[in-house]
Amino acid sequence: MLDDFGRPTTDAEWGATAELLVGTQQWSELWRLAQEAPPIWSIRLLRRLSSQRLSRTAPNWGPPEKADASSFNQLLRLAGDCCDEQPFHDEVELSPLATHFLGSDGGVKCLAMTVDSRILVGGCIGGDLRFWNSSDGRLIRQTKGYFNGVDCLAMSPDGQILVSAGWDGNNGPSIQLRTLPDARLVTQLKGHAVSGLAISPDGQSLVGIGGDTIRIWDLSTGRPVRTLNIKTGNCNVISPDWRILASAGPRRKTIQLSLLSDGQLLRQLTGHKDFVTCLAITPDGQILISGSCDRTVRFWSLPEGRLLTTLEGHKQQINCLAVTPDGRFLVSGSGENLHPVRGGNELRFWRITNGSLMQRKGFHDPVESVAFSPDGRVLASEDLSVRLWSVGKSTLATQVVGAPFTNMSDKELNWAKRKLRDSYLSLNERNWLKFIVAMLLWRRRFDIQIGEMPPNHPAVGAYDIEIDG
Repeated sequence: MLDDFGRPTTDAEWGATAELLVGTQQWSELWRLAQEAPPIWSIRLLRRLSSQRLSRTAPNWGPPEKADASSFNQLLRLAGDCCDEQPFHDEVELSPLATHFLGSDGGVKCLAMTVDSRILVGGCIGGDLRFWNSSDGRLIRQTKGYFNGVDCLAMSPDGQILVSAGWDGNNGPSIQLRTLPDARLVTQLKGHAVSGLAISPDGQSLVGIGGDTIRIWDLSTGRPVRTLNIKTGNCNVISPDWRILASAGPRRKTIQLSLLSDGQLLRQLTGHKDFVTCLAITPDGQILISGSCDRTVRFWSLPEGRLLTTLEGHKQQINCLAVTPDGRFLVSGSGENLHPVRGGNELRFWRITNGSLMQRKGFHDPVESVAFSPDGRVLASEDLSVRLWSVGKSTLATQVVGAPFTNMSDKELNWAKRKLRDSYLSLNERNWLKFIVAMLLWRRRFDIQIGEMPPNHPAVGAYDIEIDG
């Protein structure tokens, strides 16, 4: 089926059309379609045209306008540099769902999603526990949890229990267990100040991490099971296989890896130039990720502790990290209140496999907490407002690499130009972007208004398309 302009619409139609035009030696028509086709078929058509120019059937064929020869030859060369593998097919982006929900008493300190991904729970600095609908941000429930604030949250694997930790005024620290979704308080473990909570994968054990001890309780009864003397910090994370505890801070530049079973110190990781502020581990347990006041995010191999890569770009300290459930992407949040820097309060969205920056979002206040839903479709972030983001395939990336050139605008051109500045691009991704930018600029070569040309301006179309990089 052809579209309204007589162009093919399916791969089979494009292939048949290419064979027909080559067989009948309709080189001008082949060139015309190459300027209008989706990038993958534009590349293939130009390759066919280039190969025919080297044969006797179309020796040195070129556009009728001699002034276009240089740019035409450049497009042929760029098309020849591209592989048939279409890039950016898995490009993901964050899109705002809800951005208007303020935290209580200065903000939300910690965030967690229920197992079914339907409810976002926020532990507030003022001591409240707030529950929002994760699809539209609607406040469902609010209950008073602590007098001085909620420090951390954890969800049971079956989604039935919410665990929180905080300081309850003169009553001291406590850990509260509540049923979901009604948030009914069922158990309170008093006298334990913890900076981290975790629930075992089988849902049977609750772990509280704080000071120089790790306490383990039976989740169903609340009875203490074991206490380990392990030097911990104010940021801690346990590997998915429940074997390794990584901890750092407060005011420490090193990361400590210990066996969760007996507290044995495995090794200390050095490399950060300032205090480590947050930790995360990928779902496969192979990469430990750390954020620091030195404004970098670092990847370490587990259990070896070898430094894999360092992500730079944040202008202020890293406050929080979160990894998508499939382990493909990372979000980091940054900012400071004492020494604010313009552009320092931001959210950065990274690809873990190559460390490429996919997206960044700026805010008025520091980003202090982030959490992904278990299905990976929603991200929650906090910067004195709780914000919900949908995590989905990038419509703009899909448009740039999949739509006909005739359907692209300056928006696609600007996206491709910005993407070309990414130092983490693969060779094929870079070659595709160079070709797309060159073709879009070629198609816009007559967009200049004749009356607006300065004196001695070269004839329209008589210049080469130049691509940086």
